[in-house]
Amino acid sequence: ISKVLITGDLSTTSEKKEFLIAQRFIQQLEEGGLSVLLLPGNHDQYTKTTFLQKTYYHFFPSSFSSKPSSYDLKKDNLTTLHLGNNWSAIFLDTVIATPPFACYGLFSESLEKNLTQALEQMPEDHHVLILNHFPLIYPEAPKKGLKRSDALCNLIKAFPQVKLYL
Repeated sequence: ISKVLITGDLSTTSEKKEFLIAQRFIQQLEEGGLSVLLLPGNHDQYTKTTFLQKTYYHFFPSSFSSKPSSYDLKKDNLTTLHLGNNWSAIFLDTVIATPPFACYGLFSESLEKNLTQALEQMPEDHHVLILNHFPLIYPEAPKKGLKRSDALCNLIKAFPQVKLYL
């Protein structure tokens, strides 16, 4: 099955009607024979309320395997999926509530711990794809990008099986 990877921003302002439209779009892709794997973006948890209530996860899954992952995006901000052919994917939810006109995420210390554990559990012969909404390096504006991206970069460097960051 071909996979479509969506790394967030299925909505503009996290409104229910936007999520319902996105659900229909994803359903059409799946009806066409595609497997859709997705993460929330900053617009999908746009307000403090939608962030705290984790509204995104009322509409979209927090893991993607029929075999339960030991991690759940909603609870752990991370989930894993074996893709086949010695490839695995790790999905990171680094979205946090931000002030208006800011759009940054946070690679938190707890997420760093979970990611370290997930990478340690990966077979050494696996290639790993890490998916996240925010660019790993975003030097253009301090109110954008991923906070603690240096910690994520260092972690990626420590695990040579990580082959791609999307």
